[in-house]
Amino acid sequence: MIELPIIKKKLKDLKPAPYNPRFITNFKKRELKESIEKFGYAGIIIWNKRSGNIISGHRGVEIMKEI
Repeated sequence: MIELPIIKKKLKDLKPAPYNPRFITNFKKRELKESIEKFGYAGIIIWNKRSGNIISGHRGVEIMKEI
């Protein structure tokens, strides 16, 4: 099993990848926002150390920046 390091980053330092093809509806965005406000963010954000681009967790980061 490979163990990945956990690195704390500021939200402002994470930038969305311009090639991210994922889309979220306004309804799902509201649901995600309500969930994060109530329970906190329980997902994992993966980013490319070299480019600084988010690889996974775009929508969570987007919502947390709004909050």
